[in-house]
Amino acid sequence: MFAAIKFGGYWMLCVRPEPIADYAFYFTRAIELGQGLGYRYQGHPTAFYPVGTSLLLAGPLKWFGPTLEVALVLSLVAWGISVVMTYKLAELLSDARVAKVAALLVAIHPDFIAFSSLVASENFFIPLMLASLYLLCRSVLSVQPRWGSVATAGALFGAALLVRSTGLILLPVLSLLLVWAGRRRWLAG
Repeated sequence: MFAAIKFGGYWMLCVRPEPIADYAFYFTRAIELGQGLGYRYQGHPTAFYPVGTSLLLAGPLKWFGPTLEVALVLSLVAWGISVVMTYKLAELLSDARVAKVAALLVAIHPDFIAFSSLVASENFFIPLMLASLYLLCRSVLSVQPRWGSVATAGALFGAALLVRSTGLILLPVLSLLLVWAGRRRWLAG
């Protein structure tokens, strides 16, 4: 995680893109949410963009100041969490050696480094989705069902959908995984 934050930190010091398009929208809405103005666009309530990214940024921007640096530090931390969750998921599904390679590839991937300097929804969607998948897979692969893990995975998946609604396409895959796990337990028991 720290290597990822170091790479992203260096990139942020070298490249300072101003938020435009979606990134500016999320950043501005987060500041407005922190000021109690609600989630709106051009003076009207909106649901055109998912609210999750702005919600995740609103509190820290209110507490530490509505600056781009605060949002970028949160993006960088989210990227570091993505590296850790990649490691945990790969270790669960394979072994520590594969997990180290997977985490290293995420940490040095040019797209992740570049996105760490943007107020992008992807920065928050990916760690939420990876954490959800990790908890779900951990529960499915355990001998005894871990219903708390399944419930937490569902909550994290819901939060991820509030950040990027396109993640909804994964719902059938996750449902099949749960059905398969339930059938496996039913046949074994």
